[in-house]
Amino acid sequence: MILLILALVFGLVVFVLLVRSIAKNTKKNLRYGNKFSKICEILKILICIETAAFIAIFVIVLIKTLAA
Repeated sequence: MILLILALVFGLVVFVLLVRSIAKNTKKNLRYGNKFSKICEILKILICIETAAFIAIFVIVLIKTLAA
């Protein structure tokens, strides 16, 4: 149970940091950046989506664990 909660907290921290990073420079880097910075921004967006899915799955697992 503690591992589930720690994984959820870790996922939330990663998600918040990714959203802050994406919100700062994404438009500028995607519009005016070189190829490497554009690829990095796209990868950050994909990792953010994956992290959101990770959080959703862990919330579902945590709820099912508490219900059992």
